[in-house]
Amino acid sequence: MSNVKIEKPLSADSTGKGTLFSGLSGKMPKDTGIFIVMIGIALIFEILGWYMRDQSFLLNPNRLLLIVLQVAIIGIIAVGVTQVIITTGIDL
Repeated sequence: MSNVKIEKPLSADSTGKGTLFSGLSGKMPKDTGIFIVMIGIALIFEILGWYMRDQSFLLNPNRLLLIVLQVAIIGIIAVGVTQVIITTGIDL
């Protein structure tokens, strides 16, 4: 038993300090990366909207009204289906 040698596990960073985001990987949910990419894409479209047309892409009142009207239809259907599922009117 005296010949057993314990070795330090290999890591990507040999200095022991870790990378910039190494401490965050265990603390954030798995879907956080997708959310960050989605925010990045929205910011790119916002910047391009101001650069190409001199108007906001996301905060344009006409676009916001169109989004609300389109989401309302799906939202009403979703509420009805949810009530049917909750009252055990249908089994999934």
